[in-house]
Amino acid sequence: MGTLPLKFFFDSMSPMSRPVGIFMKKNKITYEKKIVNLIKNEQFSEWYSKINPKNQVPAIQEADGFILTESSSILRYLSRQYKVDDHWYPENDIKLVAKIDEAISACQSSLLPRGHALFQYAFVKPATDGTEVEPRVMETMVNGFNAAVDNYINMQFEKDNLYLVSNDITIADLMFTALNQFWLIDIDWTDRNPKVKEWYLRVRERCNPEFDEINKQLYQVANMLGKKCVGID
Repeated sequence: MGTLPLKFFFDSMSPMSRPVGIFMKKNKITYEKKIVNLIKNEQFSEWYSKINPKNQVPAIQEADGFILTESSSILRYLSRQYKVDDHWYPENDIKLVAKIDEAISACQSSLLPRGHALFQYAFVKPATDGTEVEPRVMETMVNGFNAAVDNYINMQFEKDNLYLVSNDITIADLMFTALNQFWLIDIDWTDRNPKVKEWYLRVRERCNPEFDEINKQLYQVANMLGKKCVGID
């Protein structure tokens, strides 16, 4: 484990904050919580703009002033700096690391952009400014998102892996669990393939109780809205 105190800038309702939070808690990485309230637009505040001029969460800052943004970069860095178990992002298996990086790239280049646009349209905009959801637009966006899920996640489970790229959990698995946000708009992307649902529940079980602790606010919002989260009664 590293010895320098670490600051973690996040909002629990930010889908890309949660994988980093789960990883740090699961690996007992000590950090100082620095909540950036997205509802209050604190990501645009003067103090946070100095941390991340892109005005996004998450971000981390080491005691020496080193700042890192982007969840995938943070996860890679923490895997090296804090000497966690090798299965997360192995130092000596170049091919496995390449597959982990490939999975993360697929998540960031296709799934997350489509998902972000869909979530903004179907949940954030109606909640913040009363934008009315057009059924045809919604259908097109959902179809695009589902196609992205099918093109990567479902394809991965044509093999017999327990996890996305191997038989042990990696940081790529945590990145993809950020998609649980879509249960708030009644999109169960794990329901398109029973192996995908088994994988998600396997990741949750492997990372609990930290997984549910970090996702607690998401579960609470889902419950308030009468939405169902996979694995939560």
